[in-house]
Amino acid sequence: MAKYNLMDNEQPEFFDQYFGDKKKKSEEEKKDKKFDPAAEIPPFDSDLSEKIFDDDAISKISKETKEVPEIISTSEPEIIPPSDSQAEDISEDDRYYEKEYQEPISTSPSGDEIYDTESEIGYKQPRLSYKPIFIGVGIIAAIAIIYLVVSNLFLGEPSEEVETRIETPEEKLLREQALQKERHLALINNTNKHFLNYITSFINTDQGNINFSSVLFYDKSVYFEVFASNRDKLAQFNMQLKNNAKIPNYKIESVSTRPGSKGGVFALYDLNASQSIPATSSMADTTISLTPSNWISKVSQQNALKVQSQRQIQTAKENLFSISRMEFIFTGTGKNCHDLINQIATENSNFRVHKLALVPTNQRDIAKSPYRCTLILDFYL
Repeated sequence: MAKYNLMDNEQPEFFDQYFGDKKKKSEEEKKDKKFDPAAEIPPFDSDLSEKIFDDDAISKISKETKEVPEIISTSEPEIIPPSDSQAEDISEDDRYYEKEYQEPISTSPSGDEIYDTESEIGYKQPRLSYKPIFIGVGIIAAIAIIYLVVSNLFLGEPSEEVETRIETPEEKLLREQALQKERHLALINNTNKHFLNYITSFINTDQGNINFSSVLFYDKSVYFEVFASNRDKLAQFNMQLKNNAKIPNYKIESVSTRPGSKGGVFALYDLNASQSIPATSSMADTTISLTPSNWISKVSQQNALKVQSQRQIQTAKENLFSISRMEFIFTGTGKNCHDLINQIATENSNFRVHKLALVPTNQRDIAKSPYRCTLILDFYL
């Protein structure tokens, strides 16, 4: 029988003729016959389904499957150990992974060992361990506690130790003397303020109707002599003086008339200021300690007064002080002399006013006359 190679390009001629005629015939039949989908589907043969799924066919199929030999072998492949030279080339990591690949992760119900899919391809994902995290957190907490304890015990701010120093007798004596001096100066300043405030209140009562012909403060007595052009103006002054609450105690000692064309009326008043001297004295806030020369230079410039003379009358010792009694004579306007009295009344100084005398230098024209102010002060040094 002749053999034909179907893969060769040269094929027998009867194949072309046979298949070509058959193809032409089928195309002509399709043109003559209209396409009917229902005619193309063969009718359902119920006898054929019964023949396929009858008991004899099923038993025959099961018998044939039992006779099929097993193709897949479940036995483990034989592992050929490497030679000595190959074993030396295997690193420790290779041995570790080789061991990991052989460890099963579970066992099936039938007893077969099941391996992880990732281990079968040469890698097994490492499992996350929380033990190092807990250990690290514990170490940090222990360090924080130890730091707080050590800082509170050794590194904290040292408590201020109150130094209990024993005062020596000399220091105690000096402290008591300084306190005694402060109290005495406070009493002096309060006395000055008390009398001089009376004087300034009297001067500021009614300057339009009267002029002061004399002001005298000596020790604890205060006297005023006023001049008015007539008795009506003197009566008006007396009415305002009566309504002045700052001068509660006063009396009129005498009233006299000056003769002549430029005469007038003189009245002498006693203020009785010693009746209301405060029994107790408060401590002065600040005391200005000045020497006589420094004080005279200060007040003469501030009040625009001219210093006519100054002299020391006497010195003495009293209440831990060295007392220097000084006399000062100033000249200036009546207003400048009034400002000097106000300044002494408001300041806390280290002197006491022993005497104050204020008189006009021209008794004939008191309204236009300059004044002379005499002060005798006791400086406590």
